[in-house]
Amino acid sequence: MLKIRVLQTPSIELDGEPVSLPFKRAEALLYYLVVRRSASRQELIALLWEGDNEAKGLKNLRHTLYVLKKALGGEVLLSPQKSMIVLNPQWELESDYERFVHGGDFEAYQGPFLSGFSVRSAFAFDEWVQRTREKLRSQYLYGLEQQAAAARLGGEPEKAEQLARTYLEEEPFDETMAAFLMECLKDRRQFARAVQVYQRLKEALSGEMGVDPLESTTLLYYEILNLWNDMAKTPDGRTAAVPVGRERIYNVLRASASAFVEMSSRRSSLLLVGETGSGKSELLNYFQQAQEFPELTVIRTECLQSENREPLAVWGRILRPLQEIIWTEQIAVPEQVSERLRKSFPLFRGGRERLNERMPYDQNLEDSVLLLFSLAGRRRKLLLVLEDLQWIDVQSMQLLNALLRHLERGSLMAVLSSTWGFAQETKSVLEELERDGLLHRQTLQPLSQADTSELLRRELGQQAAQTLAEQFYRETGGNLSLLTVLTETYRQSGDLDATMRTMGEVLLKRLDGLPDDALRVTQWLSLFPDGVPSSLLPELMGQGERQLSDILLDLRCRTILEEYALHGVMCCRFVHQKLRELAYDRMTAYQRRELHRKAADVLRSKADVTNEQICREIARHYDLARDLRQTLDFRLRALELETVRRCEPFHPAEKNLPERTVQALEEDADGCQRELAALSRAGCEDGELTQMERRMTLIRGRIALFRGDAESGGELLGALSEAGSGRDSAQMAKICILLADAAYYRQEADRTERYVSTGMRLLEREQDDLLLARLYRLRGSCFGLQGDYDRAGYYLQEARELLEKLEPSAEVRGVLAAVFGDLGRSARCRNDFIHAGKWFKKAMGLLKDTQCAGQVWLYVHYGRTVFAVDDYVRARELFRTAYDLAERSSELWGKTAAAAYCAYFEMTDGDYEQAAQTLREAMACAEQMHSPLESGILNFVCMKIRRRLDLEQRTDSPLQVLLPDTADDYARRGVRLCSGVPDVFEMQMLSKDLRDGISSQLRYRSSELYSKNKRFMSE
Repeated sequence: MLKIRVLQTPSIELDGEPVSLPFKRAEALLYYLVVRRSASRQELIALLWEGDNEAKGLKNLRHTLYVLKKALGGEVLLSPQKSMIVLNPQWELESDYERFVHGGDFEAYQGPFLSGFSVRSAFAFDEWVQRTREKLRSQYLYGLEQQAAAARLGGEPEKAEQLARTYLEEEPFDETMAAFLMECLKDRRQFARAVQVYQRLKEALSGEMGVDPLESTTLLYYEILNLWNDMAKTPDGRTAAVPVGRERIYNVLRASASAFVEMSSRRSSLLLVGETGSGKSELLNYFQQAQEFPELTVIRTECLQSENREPLAVWGRILRPLQEIIWTEQIAVPEQVSERLRKSFPLFRGGRERLNERMPYDQNLEDSVLLLFSLAGRRRKLLLVLEDLQWIDVQSMQLLNALLRHLERGSLMAVLSSTWGFAQETKSVLEELERDGLLHRQTLQPLSQADTSELLRRELGQQAAQTLAEQFYRETGGNLSLLTVLTETYRQSGDLDATMRTMGEVLLKRLDGLPDDALRVTQWLSLFPDGVPSSLLPELMGQGERQLSDILLDLRCRTILEEYALHGVMCCRFVHQKLRELAYDRMTAYQRRELHRKAADVLRSKADVTNEQICREIARHYDLARDLRQTLDFRLRALELETVRRCEPFHPAEKNLPERTVQALEEDADGCQRELAALSRAGCEDGELTQMERRMTLIRGRIALFRGDAESGGELLGALSEAGSGRDSAQMAKICILLADAAYYRQEADRTERYVSTGMRLLEREQDDLLLARLYRLRGSCFGLQGDYDRAGYYLQEARELLEKLEPSAEVRGVLAAVFGDLGRSARCRNDFIHAGKWFKKAMGLLKDTQCAGQVWLYVHYGRTVFAVDDYVRARELFRTAYDLAERSSELWGKTAAAAYCAYFEMTDGDYEQAAQTLREAMACAEQMHSPLESGILNFVCMKIRRRLDLEQRTDSPLQVLLPDTADDYARRGVRLCSGVPDVFEMQMLSKDLRDGISSQLRYRSSELYSKNKRFMSE
């Protein structure tokens, strides 16, 4: 069985196994014949080998057919006539193209035809792919349009909406389909979503084409707005005073109820989720009191914590009003149904007492409840409001699930409310209902500061709102319940301090009366201001996961704790920081120290100590446990990880970690140095302290090199390598790489080679391909400094091959980017500007959305490449990016060149003030970094600017003061600085400028200035 996919990223499978063909033209030939079914040999040659003569093309075609036969294990392609190639009809072949084009299966279209596939130098094939792609896309869009229209006419608005959205994902500028989708949403009273469709359309048209939607679409938009506004009015025409900050949720609730009443939606049930005090009950109370939908018969009750383990208890309260509807409407209920319900619920026995033994949940009970709701729903529109769903028992949730799934359309709408503390069984059922479209979740977020201000304005007046809003919001975090308590307290007392004490008392009530195990959990969690991974809690508590899970569930249901996901890891934290502070302050100082020590020990043994944030967290716990030595150890570990990421070239972070300035790192290092000295003076002389001293030296050396202080950095790291000789080969190799990088930046080829050779010898004892690749890259770059580009390319390609075999971590991508950058630099030195640009683009692609040392220099080299081919627009952009990056990161490597070129472009724009300021920064950086190449580039730019000033004869420019020498002086200085660096195009331009200047200033003898007849002067 051969399966071929072409309506997405193409793929080939043979008997369920993927097939990889050795070259692109073989794939292209197979895809072409899957679509065309047959083709002549001449047609295929013209398609794939258009640059070859006929004989060579036929030879290539025969070879390709042979390759396909060998790879697929048979003749999938036949040649019944000498001049024709056809698909073998005997082969069992399945393709998404066939299903889509001839079978009408629109699900087969998963993306553009042959997405991402192309063949080098096969322009005819690429044109055919483009034509076919557009044709199939048009066919797909036309089919979606027809299906959407048919679904709307057939009374399937949800399907019509889905098809319209799929269409607009493929063609977002189609105004006709956008208007169709707005009509569908209007029909379903989904006004907010219809308005969003119009706004997205307007943004797309305005941003891409500079036009507004058609007048008819705009009129439809205002019609929808008017309908929406009408629905937001009470029956007497007054605007509804919706609870503050809950206007959107309330509109959704009303729209869902309207859709349910009008049966314009198949499913209208909602799940309202928010923390305790978020206003769920107030919102439901307001909705019920507004009485906008008299057609609805509301059955409202709540789940109780005391009944959490009592099966089906809540259903007794639900079925009581349902029985009254049955009696009122005189609905006949089958006797077997009544009998089954009487055995499970007291009301059907005619009494109020509880049953001693309730019948277990079974299919018979489920069918009986469904039938009862179905009978009542035929006479009345039923709205079931069930609050505090976090307390529902498993069997009650099972019955509710059956009700939402199986009750016929238009019989029942449910509005459920809950805090975040679902039991796992409840959570799974709710998520499945949401996935199936039977329940729509609405989250009640805390109030914003603006909402808080509006609430206070309503309750206390404008002046109080202006005075108290910021503090009330800060103290409550926007919790509506706490805000209400504070507002009422302040209304009665008018004393702000007493009001704040009241909030503390309210929060303390949540902690009072907790069981001992639950209290211990709150104590542990109070040690972590930002929460803690749930997986660490069993280690901290010393309890089994099942027992701890029950405790956490209880605390979530009490709205003390909440779970949240951080980078895919489930964590726990207090729902309010004030709660955490109260739980922490209730412990004695001794309790806190002991808990912090144990927390640090657990994190040390179980967490990732190669993560700088984890190291800082461990250091914080040891510090609060008063363990100075361990605190300093982990502070240094964190600082080392930060300086590696911040200061080592091409070492990006694996995750989005908080950025600290180099100045902050230096201040932290100085503080650690003082603490280390204090420990030494206290007589702490052991191996652990020695290790910390070595780590401190490495940190300071790394920062010094990044700051451009090569002398201090080299001295520190050199002394460290001598002291550590023979101890840690990998660590010593890393030091050699740091020193080699710094020497390479300063174009010191001999020193770079010496460090690289030392590193190579050290790695003979280690098996570290990443370090070896970094050394290969530096060795190749060293040959590049000597002008030996063949040997440079050899080592750079060796580094590339090593890196591409490794797992693509952030560090591997960073080193690979450095390799690509050096390959681009070598290509530019050979005047191969096309390949140079490609290498630089690859390098920048690997570092996209990240920031690391070395990027500035990379952008500068790319900018110099495009500047050399007179692409000044692109060059300006690249130099400006490099300069801005250097400013943000404090990186000095490359900043001189970037600032110098930016100054040049600012001067050409006529902004002499800004150009002078930028050039001044370039000069200051050059004095600090001592790079011959960058200093030479600076002199090249100075020469260019000086020539421009001389040409314009400007004497009032601030650049005049900065550039007192002549243009020739700068040119000679630049040539002299870069005399040891081969193939620097700026130096070639400087040399040419000097030669041209000398030629224009040649002096002639008087005899050469006159013609032979002595009467006429010659030019």
